[in-house]
Amino acid sequence: WDMPSMIAFRVVQSVGASFFFPMGVPYIFDAFAPGRRGSVLGVSLLIGSLGSLGGNIFASHLADVLGWRWGFYYLLPLTATGLLLGLLVLKNRPESPAGRFDLPGCLSMAIALISFILLITRRNDDLLITTKNISLLAICVVAVIIFILVERRSATPFVNLSIYRNVAYAAGSILSFLVPATAVAISFLLPIYLQRLLGYSILQTALLRVPMGLALVVVTPLSGWLSDRMDVRILMFGGALGYLGSLYAFSQIGMYTSSSSLAILLAFMGISSTVLFLPMTNAMYTSLPDDMVRLGSGLSALLRQLGRSVGTAAISAIFAHRLVVRFAVLAEDVAVARPGLQLNLDRLSANLQDLGVQAPDSAALGLLQRRLWAEATVAAFADCYLAMAVCFLLALVPVYFIRAKR
Repeated sequence: WDMPSMIAFRVVQSVGASFFFPMGVPYIFDAFAPGRRGSVLGVSLLIGSLGSLGGNIFASHLADVLGWRWGFYYLLPLTATGLLLGLLVLKNRPESPAGRFDLPGCLSMAIALISFILLITRRNDDLLITTKNISLLAICVVAVIIFILVERRSATPFVNLSIYRNVAYAAGSILSFLVPATAVAISFLLPIYLQRLLGYSILQTALLRVPMGLALVVVTPLSGWLSDRMDVRILMFGGALGYLGSLYAFSQIGMYTSSSSLAILLAFMGISSTVLFLPMTNAMYTSLPDDMVRLGSGLSALLRQLGRSVGTAAISAIFAHRLVVRFAVLAEDVAVARPGLQLNLDRLSANLQDLGVQAPDSAALGLLQRRLWAEATVAAFADCYLAMAVCFLLALVPVYFIRAKR
């Protein structure tokens, strides 16, 4: 109905997601032997990718035809089916008593995370040094210190920090943050670019992902199978390089980039991210003791969400800054007395006058200004993709430290 209600329902949605999505990997690790987990993870990721692709296209079509609310209505029968299957099929393994709930650890962690997210998502026009920013930073730092002290002294800690002594898991956690933080440049900016600048419909935007889905049908199971049988660092390094190249390629797109080129780039990025992420998931959880897999999955999901939050805040700030800079540069170029510029404006004004446009001179200048904004916007998008590519260079370092147990 309005922005507060949307935020409230997003909170409810995220609570459900936080209970649901992190449990996928633990169920697979409970049900399958170590030598088969990579293949099963590949099949699971493939089904999830195809479901995301099919749901995206179907919801986009409903949104175009019946309105955006139908992009949510169709989920009700699917969710009901999933709940029924979960009750009938999924079985819990016997668990030892978990001990007392660590309320101080939970509260201090929640306060630290919430203050951090509020800090990084502040409005772009806020000054860096303000009372609110300093207060949020102080609350975050104090909460982190209290959290570490409480968890080190607790007999049953909310988060067993010893999990990060495992080198493979710690390195994978860094990637769990970096990959979503840079991928948001595509998931967040690309639909805006396609629909606002190029005039794509919601359905046309979704259809660009079809070649990626077809490619993942072959690549995803193969990547999972290989992750059980070879050094995962080889796969991950190749995937990281491909992902880096994809981000750089997106920084070269322009107003006249064809839909086929965009579809190929999306497919290559999807393949690269799968070859990177699937072996990483297999290796980092295989390196953990069985009783820590569920904790590890929950923490990894938390880092992915933090990566998306940080990435969205960063990309918004970068885009806003680069848009102003790019427009200023273009406007300065136009202001310079280029030969033929005034002649072209006079011709455009005359054509508009012939079409019956009132105040043709002002209309011609308005068209020029809109064109400059469009070109500046495309250039700002490209700058964002390039910035994310530079940030992703850091991901090449932790790849070396991820090794699966034999």
